[in-house]
Amino acid sequence: MTTRNELLLKGGAATGGIGATYTGGTFLVGVNKLLSSGSSFELIISTNGEQLVMDSPIVNSNSGDLTFNLYEDTVFTGGTPVTAYNNDRNSDFVAVITGLVVDATISDIGTQIQPTVNTVGDNNSGAARTFALGYPTIFKPNTNYTLQVIHNDGQNRQVNLYVSAFRRRDL
Repeated sequence: MTTRNELLLKGGAATGGIGATYTGGTFLVGVNKLLSSGSSFELIISTNGEQLVMDSPIVNSNSGDLTFNLYEDTVFTGGTPVTAYNNDRNSDFVAVITGLVVDATISDIGTQIQPTVNTVGDNNSGAARTFALGYPTIFKPNTNYTLQVIHNDGQNRQVNLYVSAFRRRDL
C-alpha cells in the first residue's frame, strides 16, 4: 500500500487535505463587482462528469455587511462566461467544469447546502477586509452550483470573490 508521503514524493499527486488527491484539472477564478446596497451577484459553477473540490472561497471587500450562500441544482440560462485559470503550472489544464458564469437568468436557485455566512463590520472604515468562507466542499458531477454574494451596508462597494478548485481523486 502506498502511503500519502510516498505518493507526494513520487510526484504523482498532491493531497487536498480531505482524503482526496488532485492530479491536474485545478483552476482559479476571480469575480470583481461593484455592488449597490441590497444587490447581489451569483457565480454559477457547472461541473462535468467528475467530482470537484472547491477550496474555501475568499472575498475581499470594504463592505461592512456581506452575506454568502451556496446552492446546489441551480437552473439558469445565459450569463457572462468567467475565465478559469490553470492553477497547476506543472500540468496541462484539464477541465473539471463545463462552465463558469455570472449575470445569468436564474429560474430556480436550487437548494441551499451550507449555512449562510454573514460578515458584519465597520462600514465607515473604508478599509478592505479579506474573509474565507468556510471549509472545502465536494461538488457532485454534472451539477450546477451557485455561490451568491449579497451586499447590504448602505453604500456602493467593490466586492472581489476568488474560488479555487480541483478534480477529486480518492486515495
